[in-house]
Amino acid sequence: MEKTVSTRTSSTAAKVAAIVLNWENFEATMQCVDSLLSQGYPCLRILIVDNGSKDDSVKQLRDGFPQLTIIENHANLGFAKGCNAGVRVALQDAGCNYVLLLNNDATLSPGTLENGTRFAQADACIGAISGKVLFSSARKTLWYAGASFDRWRGRAVIRAFGETDHGQFDFPCETDLLTGAMMLVKREVFDRVGFLAEEYFFGYEEWDFSFRAKSAGYKLYYVPDFVAYHTVDGSHRGAEPKFIYNAYRNKLILQENYLPRPIFPLWKAAFAVYGKYLARRARERLMRNHPVDVPPQGPLDEFEFALARAIKDHRKNALSERALLEFENDLIALRSNSSKSVLSGTDLISD
Repeated sequence: MEKTVSTRTSSTAAKVAAIVLNWENFEATMQCVDSLLSQGYPCLRILIVDNGSKDDSVKQLRDGFPQLTIIENHANLGFAKGCNAGVRVALQDAGCNYVLLLNNDATLSPGTLENGTRFAQADACIGAISGKVLFSSARKTLWYAGASFDRWRGRAVIRAFGETDHGQFDFPCETDLLTGAMMLVKREVFDRVGFLAEEYFFGYEEWDFSFRAKSAGYKLYYVPDFVAYHTVDGSHRGAEPKFIYNAYRNKLILQENYLPRPIFPLWKAAFAVYGKYLARRARERLMRNHPVDVPPQGPLDEFEFALARAIKDHRKNALSERALLEFENDLIALRSNSSKSVLSGTDLISD
């Protein structure tokens, strides 16, 4: 049953805690934090969470931002678990009204945080908002302007992705899905639905959170004058086979969690068929038309290997840095065997 939400509103400035997750990418994190410091927002606390960096990120962050709270995780815990460490600290402050999750490879447009909080406060039924996100390298190209979810295909449909921004989406509207790249969340939403789901190592956790918030009766909004610029793949190259593997496993987790229980085994079987026969054509189209900063890398057979392994490994172990490392080691072995096969064939030809 859908729960009701209080209808009281507040006209005073909301106290916001911004969470920025760093993993061996000090330069990007520095630019992100500088954009927050430049907001001029009167009630802002910034918390930097370092996700087990093995370089000198923590020292650089402490030297660069001695006035800020820096939380050190013992290892790379993934996006959801890493961010949750910051959210827990933020909510220890009873006066904290909102938490802003902001990717470290994103920067806020000047004055935009005030726009976002003012909109979120105007309707007490609004649980969280995301804003207009544009590519950093092509600042008039849209990366996010709201999204819907294709339930049966298990994928988000990002409105306006790759389109040139000429004001066609400059009106706020409800959205099915928020983006974790820039998400302003009311405190009480965490109290009611919980934090980001930590079973997703990286990606899909914001979709899961969006589903839970809407089920609890909250409105989710896209707000066009709440603006960020996103470098995209600041902590990894999203088209590497390792991250394709991570994404497919997350898709399986999400679908198992939210499809009707009798339907999921049928969906998984259809997904396996898709992976074997249809994914190559989809991947070829993506490689031709990919509009983001970093073009896809890796041969198609490696992407197919990633999908097959994701299906095989689903629920066998938890998604973690260790699981991704195991996959990467197996991929290296696959490449080695492929190279040996090519060399063997060359030897036969030369004979």
